[in-house]
Amino acid sequence: MPLPASATPFIGRDAELASLARLIAPGRLVTLAGPGGAGKTRLAMAAAGVEAELFDLASDEPLADGARGPVVLDGCDDRAVAVHDYIAAHPDLPVVATAHVRGLGIDGEEVVIVDGMSVPDAVA
Repeated sequence: MPLPASATPFIGRDAELASLARLIAPGRLVTLAGPGGAGKTRLAMAAAGVEAELFDLASDEPLADGARGPVVLDGCDDRAVAVHDYIAAHPDLPVVATAHVRGLGIDGEEVVIVDGMSVPDAVA
């Protein structure tokens, strides 16, 4: 499904967005790992861009085959096999995954640790 519109503006995390922009590329898996509430999903959606599609793996949402742009796979903690299979079936798509664990153990995966926001950004 296309990314939902956000009700609030994206604030802060400029350094993380710039870093992710360099990492997100066709055929590459980037996993944002960190604790619940750290902002992994929101950061993944902002980094992937408006053409991205979001799939919630924690809710057993089926993965569609028609994606053309980046794909955000949310809630991948216990779904490494599903992520691996999706990447194998779609080797040219950029994939951004989110998880609480430090990576999914998939060959070629780039893991980015996401911590909570700084106090000034969080207050804004």
